Order: sequence, then structure tokens, then C-alpha cells
Amino acid sequence: MTTDRHLQLPALAAARPVTPAAHRSHRPVVVVIGPSAVGKSTAVRACAAAGVVRVHPTWTTRPRRRGEVPPDVEHRFVSDVVFDAWAAAGCFAAVAALPGLPHRYGLPVLHPSDHGPVDLVMARAATVGLLRQLGLDVVVVQVEAEVDVAADRLRARGLGETEVAARLGTFDTELRAGRRVADCVVVNDGDVDALVGALAAAVRSAALRRSAPLHGSSPLRRSPSVPRTEGSATPWWSAAQLAGTSTWPLVSPATGWAS
Repeated sequence: MTTDRHLQLPALAAARPVTPAAHRSHRPVVVVIGPSAVGKSTAVRACAAAGVVRVHPTWTTRPRRRGEVPPDVEHRFVSDVVFDAWAAAGCFAAVAALPGLPHRYGLPVLHPSDHGPVDLVMARAATVGLLRQLGLDVVVVQVEAEVDVAADRLRARGLGETEVAARLGTFDTELRAGRRVADCVVVNDGDVDALVGALAAAVRSAALRRSAPLHGSSPLRRSPSVPRTEGSATPWWSAAQLAGTSTWPLVSPATGWAS
């Protein structure tokens, strides 16, 4: 695999992490989660291009896909040798791999800022608890789509059936895990502009929230057409519902509604 020169081993000396407590931010980090091919990267790239977010890329040993051209805001593609060196240097908060696939992903140690674009990282549901254990204040947005739609998108990327099957094999499990940790679930109905607008609304609310709790008071009705897991207090919104809002609906823990 070809890697950029600045990602090689000599760069590691200046990249050792500092403990999260030394860089505690009063503004939450937005964590975007969701199964493969639900639209996370599309929304994140658009928000980054608009200067709304500062993306902390994950590092991966997988090859670039069709259509992934530099500069990539959400991933850094490196060889196994470079990845191992970064991991040994303590530059990852977590390292993970999807079942059935050889590629690894490294979640960077985050140093969020209270100024400029809101800090954002794309992650998996399983890493949210770790980020909170590290002392980071996070707002978690899960993006969802129908599994059949995700399957079509995976094949459109030119992936082989083995990788498609591996990614779809964890789809439902990851969906359920994400719902347990998400502050909000946004359903990607296929309207890209609406999806981007929904994520931007979430980011704006995270920027305004700072260290205040993510709780609202006055109710705002959910659309009955948006599905919801029985017993879940996580609010569900279609992307179109959120795209035109100036701020993100905030959760009321007592009612499960939002304000």
C-alpha cells in the first residue's frame, strides 16, 4: 500500500499523545456512529467542507475505495508497518477491526478545542464508552438507513461480496448497540442535503451546549412515521425533520421527547 511520506516513522516523535485531562474542553466532541454505508462519510465531508466541523481522522490499513481521493477528511490510509508504529507510540485511543475483515482502524487520541469548528470524529458504537471513560464530553449522533439500501451502496463502492457480507453481518448488531449510546438517531431517507443539514444542526447545538447537560424541557412531537425501538429514550428524527432547524432537538430524559 502506498503511503504519504509525512506518515512514515520519523513523524512519530512529535505525535505522542497528552492525557485527555490536560486538554479538557468545555465544548463537546461530536461522535458520528452507525453501520457501514448509511451515509456517515457523505455528511461529515460536507460539514467539513463548509467549515462547520474539524474532523479528527481515524487511521486505517484498508485500501482506498473507488471515489476516495486525497485529501480524505475522515480517514488516513497507511500500511500495516506505519499503523503498528503509531499504535506502539500510543497515538491511538483504541484499535478495532470489523469481524471477518483484515483491516484495522485506529481511533486517535483527541485534543478538542473550544474555538473554531466543532471537533468531530467518526467511530463505532463500541468506542463511545471508551471516549467517555477518557473524560471526553461527547454528543453522539447515529446515522441509520435501511439495510437493503446500505447493501446497494456497498456494492456500488466496488467491494467484493466477501467484504459486503462481512459488513452486513454486523449491521443489525451495530444498529442496536448504537441506539443504546446515541443522543440522537437521524434516519437517512436518501436526501443528501437533508442529511447534511441534520448533522449540521446537531453540530450547532453541540457548540452552543458547551458543558450544559443535553436535556430539554418543552416537548416537540416526534413524527409517528419514524420508527423507534421499544423502551428506548433516544429520540428518532428523519434527516428532513432536522435539516431546517437552527439547533438540534435536545433530549428530555423524563419523557423521551425533545425540545
